[in-house]
Amino acid sequence: MISDVRRLGPEDAERLRHLRLEGLRRHPEAFAESYDEEARKPPHHWPELLEHAAIFGAWRDAKLVATAACFTGTNFALPTHMRHLAFLTGVYVTPKARGYGYAIAVCQAVIEHARGLPQIDVLKTAVNAENRRALTLYENLGFRAWGRHPRALKIDGHWHDEIEMALLFERGRAG
Repeated sequence: MISDVRRLGPEDAERLRHLRLEGLRRHPEAFAESYDEEARKPPHHWPELLEHAAIFGAWRDAKLVATAACFTGTNFALPTHMRHLAFLTGVYVTPKARGYGYAIAVCQAVIEHARGLPQIDVLKTAVNAENRRALTLYENLGFRAWGRHPRALKIDGHWHDEIEMALLFERGRAG
């Protein structure tokens, strides 16, 4: 079991930036943002992001090796009737740390965070349709596929479909 998982704070900004850029460089097909766009963000972007977003990290030998983020309507302007949604995004594990449960650990941290927000009833995510490993991870965590977004990403002239998934929180209320 992974025990060193916590919400990242502004003091972790440079570590997050480094890991995020690694993920975008290694697996551009897994992210909506591009490496070039993220690399150009000013230094103050990263601590500000960590002050406002719930981003969780897993540590191994004092090194950040995995991240996952939870975004809600508080983080970006969702229309009123969509503010019950949260989004699991930015999941990445360094190659040397794969296979040890870090992805599960950071995703579970996001799920528990979202479940603890009383206004959130649905946690959504999207995954590259060809990423069987990620699809299985999310299914094992309770997410269910509800649709396919054809041509969701266009990277270097190549289309990537995404599978849209949702985890519903039962809060004992109708509607």
